[in-house]
Amino acid sequence: MYMPSQKFLVDVNLPKKFKFFNTEQFIHVVDINPKMKDSEIWDYALSNDLIILTKDSDFYLRTSHE
Repeated sequence: MYMPSQKFLVDVNLPKKFKFFNTEQFIHVVDINPKMKDSEIWDYALSNDLIILTKDSDFYLRTSHE
């Protein structure tokens, strides 16, 4: 089975119970620290080369300022 090398960081606002999110490609914020602030999530994703999956629109705004 083909597994892309890119990994994703799933924000706490997306349900972990989705079968789609339960593979090695997906790391859940709730498993790291459910109380992480958005800035900490952003920094963690940058330092670990992860794509953030979230429903929060404020992460989009960060892309224009970073």
